[in-house]
Amino acid sequence: MDVRYEADSGGDTLVGEFRLAPAQEMSKRAAAAREFYGNVIDSEEGPTFVADDATVYDICTLEDQELRRRILSHYGVEVTDADLGMKFWKLLDRVAELRRA
Repeated sequence: MDVRYEADSGGDTLVGEFRLAPAQEMSKRAAAAREFYGNVIDSEEGPTFVADDATVYDICTLEDQELRRRILSHYGVEVTDADLGMKFWKLLDRVAELRRA
């Protein structure tokens, strides 16, 4: 499912008549998020909406050790507990940064 988001002048996200939390940063990383959903949390579709302030713990129920193992397996990089506690969009950036290093 590909949901289209539209930001209002206050930065909130509008989906139809519903006002959701801001998601500008997540919308910039939609492809990276889909890759993560499909390869780390085993979800072809992924969540319908992820706000900019969400963490990985808001979108999956995997334990830290399992998340780190799956990230290492798919991306070939090791993340820390601090990385996992970041906002999800920052975690996506961190994984990309580690892959480039």
